[in-house]
Amino acid sequence: MDSTHRIPYFAHWHGQEQDVDLPDSQPEPGVGSIIHLTVNLDGELQRRPFVVTARRQRTDGADHLGLLNRLGIDTGMPTAVDLDVELHNPEH
Repeated sequence: MDSTHRIPYFAHWHGQEQDVDLPDSQPEPGVGSIIHLTVNLDGELQRRPFVVTARRQRTDGADHLGLLNRLGIDTGMPTAVDLDVELHNPEH
């Protein structure tokens, strides 16, 4: 897959899933990366920084009965990336 067509990213925070809009020039986020999301805080939409605490790849769920699947190795095609995030409060 070329860099101009990324698979979608989803951030998970407080039980909610939110699309992550990454500029094409931004590297793919990993654990420890900072991303910005628009969230509802105290009844007001705010754009805030979040730190990525975990990253998982979603697959198409293809359930092949091949040897790799029996060994616990997922052979499905990646369809999205899930990011667990926490509000980033940098020390001043």
